Amino acid sequence: MKTVILISALLLSFSFAFSQSCIVANYPISGNANDISGNSYDGTTYNVVLDTNRFGTANSSYSFNGSNSYIDLPNDFDINTRSINLWFNARTIDVINRHIYISDNSGLSFGSTQLIVYEDAGSKHIRFTTGLSAGMVSVPVSENTWYMATIARGIDSTVYYLNGVRVGVHINGNEHSASGHSTAMLGVSRLMDRYFDGLIDDVTIYNCQLTPFQVDSLFSISDSTNCLLASYPFDGNANDTTINGLNGTPYNVSSAINRFGAPAGAYNFDGTDSYIELPEDFDLPERSINLWFKADTIDDEYRHIYVSDNSGTVNGSTQIVVYRLSGTTYIRYTTGLSSGMVSVPVVQNTWNMATLVRNADSTYYYLNGTLVGSHINGNEHSTSGSTNALIGTSRLFDRYFAGDIDDVQIFDCALTASDIENFFDVTSIAENQKSTTLTVFPNPSDGEFSVKIPETLTGCSVSIFDSHGKMVFHSENNSAGIILFSMKEFSSGLYFLKLQNSSISTSGTVVIQK
Repeated sequence: MKTVILISALLLSFSFAFSQSCIVANYPISGNANDISGNSYDGTTYNVVLDTNRFGTANSSYSFNGSNSYIDLPNDFDINTRSINLWFNARTIDVINRHIYISDNSGLSFGSTQLIVYEDAGSKHIRFTTGLSAGMVSVPVSENTWYMATIARGIDSTVYYLNGVRVGVHINGNEHSASGHSTAMLGVSRLMDRYFDGLIDDVTIYNCQLTPFQVDSLFSISDSTNCLLASYPFDGNANDTTINGLNGTPYNVSSAINRFGAPAGAYNFDGTDSYIELPEDFDLPERSINLWFKADTIDDEYRHIYVSDNSGTVNGSTQIVVYRLSGTTYIRYTTGLSSGMVSVPVVQNTWNMATLVRNADSTYYYLNGTLVGSHINGNEHSTSGSTNALIGTSRLFDRYFAGDIDDVQIFDCALTASDIENFFDVTSIAENQKSTTLTVFPNPSDGEFSVKIPETLTGCSVSIFDSHGKMVFHSENNSAGIILFSMKEFSSGLYFLKLQNSSISTSGTVVIQK
């Protein structure tokens, strides 16, 4: 089975706060130009050739020849709030304005979108454009180097990023577009000329404005995630969001609010008969299991979060369980025999990230990004049980887990300590755990409510998102005190608030009822 890097699929699987629900199209370029978002916006390739991506993986980017190569996408993605994120490596940057991405035709309502590389007076640049020339921002780049370029358009302004760093901003207005090809394209201009010469990979299009934190997180994902084998974000189903199609089968689970407060963003297990069966045992000599859990009940039952244990495994069993002993609640990691067990205290009713990493020599256990134990491999024991890996139950279909589980990822490599720390930083609620309390009143409200900004958040930005992840309000440099919001024009429902300054952040929710 082929394993692939899916940076944008990781975005889904890690449930980045509020952005996961706004992916419109996702092109990992893993052997083809198909869209894996589920929206079927498959690209049509012309004269491109599969090539090595930035991780050195064969057939995982497309090479454009600078003469007649391009990919035609089936939509112009003319969306008021939108983001384009992609990776590129230009072999040739010259006086020709060579196009990486473009959507520009006279039928657009919200202006053209362009990413171009060019040379001017001996200097090589990438140019970001939305609308007229007033929306152009250029920054230096080099040939034969991989870069991540991002355009994030909100209601009022458009922000440009290179390698996760903001390099420019444009106030929206007079959203110009010109006659040209009716859909978005990669590697060519609207007039079917000025072809790109180089490599393009991991193109993702969103119908929301990505935040600086989300863009930085996309760039920060480590090279070691090149071995992602299966990813289960549990966003309403147990499907694998990689192209490997290792979909799980849920039994008696129910949708739950995830650690970000998003509805239907996790699965709840009832402790009685709920579980998910995965289609393989993932019996790999090198493997990593990473997941989030919140245990509602931790008792003297060894309640299983994850297990793969059957007599046919060659590389030993894998188990993550929670239990109570002498009044203390624990998580226990196991590979092989009891000598491979490590237990550490864990808090009930709290979201935690558990990681098990097995390499050729040893197995390492992490809780919330911190190493808590290790085991020298050997005598890799397994016993009779289900032939497939299970979530929420034991190998014998008992000792059921009671609580919530989310974002299960399985890798066919040993993740590094820095990978795991980064996963926790990117996907946790650590920011909220070190933040101050957010006060919103009245809550629920009829659309008018107040937010109290404490002194510790002076100078903060305030962002409000709807339940679909769309940013509906944003302001900068807010002073401490009480701010009154009037959102009576918005529909009834759950809204998410995030306040952040340079040193601290907090988040909360408000319910609008009319």
